[in-house]
Amino acid sequence: MPVLVLQGEHDPFVDRGCMADHFNQLHGVDRRWEILAGADHAAHLESASVHFVAAVVGFIRENGS
Repeated sequence: MPVLVLQGEHDPFVDRGCMADHFNQLHGVDRRWEILAGADHAAHLESASVHFVAAVVGFIRENGS
């Protein structure tokens, strides 16, 4: 199962160290972790929404059948 992690650069709810630990435990899968510049926890609702959608669509296109 491919995994995409999207995180706002200024997300106050996500501990990057903890996220990195979990991300690094994903083996044998296509995985991507993208930091959305200038975004907060609600990146999909903010000015970064265009980048959020582009990342999701791109990931699905690359990993879809």
